[in-house]
Formats: sequence, structure tokens, C-alpha cells
Amino acid sequence: MDIEIPDTIKVGGLDYTVIFGRSLRLAGNLRKGETRYAEQVIAIDDTALQQQINEVMLHELLHAVDNVYNADCLTEDEVNRLAHGLHQVFEQLGINFISKDK
Repeated sequence: MDIEIPDTIKVGGLDYTVIFGRSLRLAGNLRKGETRYAEQVIAIDDTALQQQINEVMLHELLHAVDNVYNADCLTEDEVNRLAHGLHQVFEQLGINFISKDK
């Protein structure tokens, strides 16, 4: 089942804008996504493979949820492990997050 990623996602009372682009690859940056709390933006590298987009989307959503509800208490390693676990479950269920542009 393909789920189209909306332009904005509400986390708590905050609207996070979701953007796809190559800006994350500048200056040798190897990340596939990032969450910018001050700007309320979730950015995903549009060159990522589908499985990477699925996991990156979950990973960045976890960061946003952690920021809003948990005062950024999760470490990067904890976010990684939760995202990997959720990704495995979503993949087993056949759930893919897709960009409107793809």
C-alpha cells in the first residue's frame, strides 16, 4: 500500500512541512534526511531509494515526535533502533511512503 507523503504533517500542535530535495547532499553530507525543529521542516533526500525513504520518513517523524512530546530525550541511536523496527513492521505490511513527485 502506497501512502503519499503530504506537504505538511501535524505533530502535536506543530505543522511540519515535508520537503524532498538534493540539498541534503551538499558538502559531502551523507544523510538521507533531517528534521529542522526551528523551521518545522522534515527534509528527505530525493535521490534515496524507496526502502531508504520509508525508513528516513519514520526516523524523522520519530525525531519530531520526540521533540514535541519527549523534550528530545531520545538519543540518535535510540531513534535509529525505533525507526529500524517500525520500518521492518511497515515493510512486512507492504506500506510504502511515496513522494507526490515520484
